Amino acid sequence: MKSLSKFKLFFIIITLLIFIILACTKDKSPTKPEEPQISPYAGVWKGTTSNNRPIYFSITEQGMIDSLAVDIKIYLGSYNCVITYTADSIHVEADSFAAFLYVPVTNVSTTLHGTFTSDNTATGTYDEFSDDYFFSNGSIFIIGTGGTQMRAGTWEASKQGS
Repeated sequence: MKSLSKFKLFFIIITLLIFIILACTKDKSPTKPEEPQISPYAGVWKGTTSNNRPIYFSITEQGMIDSLAVDIKIYLGSYNCVITYTADSIHVEADSFAAFLYVPVTNVSTTLHGTFTSDNTATGTYDEFSDDYFFSNGSIFIIGTGGTQMRAGTWEASKQGS
């Protein structure tokens, strides 16, 4: 009987030692926080529309378009003009984006669509605007009905400094 008790005591001590050793093993090194991804599209982009008008936008390292400006010609009755549409804070999803653009003091608007075909080139389209409209550029105020005030178009741009 005595030897069985020694065996139980020995077994308990060995088991405790194993648990202590396992509990005291060094943890894995702490994982570093994930580095933020830098957008491959970060930088300044310039190009032209199908009407040979300028388009400009810049993309932050986080993949946000923080400024966008594009000149689009509109036809308001016998009055034609080029309007600079602007937008801020547009998120690039995967390799594309869409920006709702409007002109202050008007209801003339469009959606500009863009796709990055590489890290250095982008192409896209913008929708037409054909509806009742009002427009003021400071010196004139025009109200009209229907017709195609702004034709749909395309654009292409390249990353500057590439």
